[in-house]
Amino acid sequence: MKNLLKFLVFLLYMISIFFVENLVSLLLLFLFNISFIIVLKIQMRTLFKNIRLLLPFVLLTGLLNIVLGDLKIGLLMIIRLLIAYQIT
Repeated sequence: MKNLLKFLVFLLYMISIFFVENLVSLLLLFLFNISFIIVLKIQMRTLFKNIRLLLPFVLLTGLLNIVLGDLKIGLLMIIRLLIAYQIT
């Protein structure tokens, strides 16, 4: 039951990341993730190495959103994907 609750909280958090439309709220979520990483003592070197591997996908997705939408939508999508990747 405890694992199910953890999974549901994780799922709701991931979904909420993609429904936030405000840049300030996304930055607060980003700071929350960074504080969570610090509390869990995850090595920043490993985190940046993994983000570097994901960066081409994130930039391509952001570029497509910028071309098909506008600059704000593309930047918000890049931030959302980085936050979602950090929390997983």
